[in-house]
Amino acid sequence: AMLPHVGNRPLTLLRCPVGHGRSCFYQRHPDAGLPRAIHTLGHVLTGHAEEDALLWVDSAAGLVSLAQMGVLEIHTWLSHTDAPTRPDSIVFDLDPGPGVTWAQIASGARIVRDEFTALGLVCHLKSTGSKGLHVVVPIEPAWEFVRIRGLCKAIVDIVVAHHPDLFVGKAAKNIRDGRIFLDYLRNSEGASAIAAFSTRNLSGPSCALPLSWDELTNELDIRAFSPAAVLERVASGIDPWALLGKDAASEATLSAAEKTVSELAGDA
Repeated sequence: AMLPHVGNRPLTLLRCPVGHGRSCFYQRHPDAGLPRAIHTLGHVLTGHAEEDALLWVDSAAGLVSLAQMGVLEIHTWLSHTDAPTRPDSIVFDLDPGPGVTWAQIASGARIVRDEFTALGLVCHLKSTGSKGLHVVVPIEPAWEFVRIRGLCKAIVDIVVAHHPDLFVGKAAKNIRDGRIFLDYLRNSEGASAIAAFSTRNLSGPSCALPLSWDELTNELDIRAFSPAAVLERVASGIDPWALLGKDAASEATLSAAEKTVSELAGDA
């Protein structure tokens, strides 16, 4: 269930070799003794001079190797290793500030979905396994990150302008009380987002999980998705992201959305 969302993508790993919450560290580059099922990719980030060596896997054996390395969180790029500068999804992270209720987060996710739907884009939903939600828009890998990020920022500006009491578009803590930071910065080359089905380095623990929009109720507790609960869910055949690939927005759809957003910004 997890491999289609992790395989063939550059990875950022949170390793906790001695267990949850103890001497954990992030890793995105290879080191000595790397298991054979974990591969490396040489890539020069746009605007950089030197090549980075990035980690990726393409098999269940690779995922097992990550577990054996004490990896508790798997974060992935929004692009694949064969086209690392062109994302195949857009992710908006709804990151609640102090005092934000779950009902506000759920309402905020629906608002973001509706804004995208109006642009002809299909949205999917993922719990982060922590505090918030990700709204995920599958796209064809036709545009470079810089253009996608520009579109995302323009959409955030519109959403914040329409709902200033609920959203902020900046991470500054002094403006986030009672509001949700609508984070579009993950839509950048080299940035990453928590992978579907990844555990989180939290007490419990909980897992990031694909959700259906019907599941997004004011009573939903995303921290209740423990590994055991997720395994049971997968075994039952529940797959809210079954159509994720088929829903990918074409380059023409993205261009139309970009034009619409530009016109809306001009009118404002």
